[in-house]
Amino acid sequence: SSSNNNNNKIFLPDPRIARSVKLLRYEYYWAWSTNYVDADVLSSVGGMGIGIGINNRIFVSDVRDVYFQSNPFNFDASSSWSTTDAGAGGDGGDGDDTIRRGNKQQQHQTSLQVFAEDPSEFTIATQTSNARWIRETKGEKVLEEIGHNPIVCSGTTLGGAVAMESYLRAIIEEFDNTQCDIDGCDQGLHNYLLYSGRLLLANGNGATADAQSDPNNKNIATTNVLDRTNGTNRLALKVAEYSNNNDNTKSTASSTAIDNSKRSRRIDRIEFFSHGYGPVNTVGLFCGFGGKNALRKNGMLRRNENDVVPVVSNWDGTVTPVIHQIDRCAEIAGVLEREADLLWQLIIEGSFVDFLSDNL
Repeated sequence: SSSNNNNNKIFLPDPRIARSVKLLRYEYYWAWSTNYVDADVLSSVGGMGIGIGINNRIFVSDVRDVYFQSNPFNFDASSSWSTTDAGAGGDGGDGDDTIRRGNKQQQHQTSLQVFAEDPSEFTIATQTSNARWIRETKGEKVLEEIGHNPIVCSGTTLGGAVAMESYLRAIIEEFDNTQCDIDGCDQGLHNYLLYSGRLLLANGNGATADAQSDPNNKNIATTNVLDRTNGTNRLALKVAEYSNNNDNTKSTASSTAIDNSKRSRRIDRIEFFSHGYGPVNTVGLFCGFGGKNALRKNGMLRRNENDVVPVVSNWDGTVTPVIHQIDRCAEIAGVLEREADLLWQLIIEGSFVDFLSDNL
């Protein structure tokens, strides 16, 4: 910006309504994502990709309440999960034996990974804010159609560069269509895009405007991946994939199920990781309604002798790469804040390098 004689800032013109930074960030996410998609893929959507690689993945994240414990791109789903094949629009089946859902498919350019909050207390429809965000942006009918689903947090999303670029462009399109400017409506639109089927039903250039909502999942095949450890039978992962099978049954999902050279869809697969199972653990509702020391009581928090801070784990005991909404878990938030203050003080004093050498 520059200043005129009246000291007023002058910005580039934007015909759209004013948006908060929480909403505006998606514009920056999208612009940056185009650098990681092949130029020929972006040519149909007017992008500015420089084609720096075909295996890129992107993770977009909140900042203030996010804590990294390891690299989320290295996450590998548990081999102890088993599947229940729900079919296209179905409610369940006998399933397979054991399947690994998080490795090769997760790395695919047209796969998207999203992270659900603890569903034990609320669904979209029963949580006041989430219901409002859907109702005020998409209407009561849409809330009735998708409101029974678990809340998926919009603060963290991971996926292949092609899928992420398309998702980000789709949510920006929804901002423009709805003219939404209420705080939090990005989460409403995030859940709408995921559960309505519009991302999977979008045409080859990734636009969602021509894609019809499909709340009954007539063209979407769903696989439920269950954690049967100790008889828990928790839903660990739900996989939704586009299906054009006329017999309304789900095709086999293997590491070669999606072929970019043969398929025009930019998002073929969405993986919904449940709380405590994926590369991101969104803990706000779990800590908020799970009682005092909810993480520790449920075996998801440990602190060994050599640990500087406590370690948060998934249900299977493996270290969760990313913890989201960590500030809502008092049993760990205070420790992290104190350690962060210490690190900043060391940086200011110039002794941070010495601290690292003594502790690594």
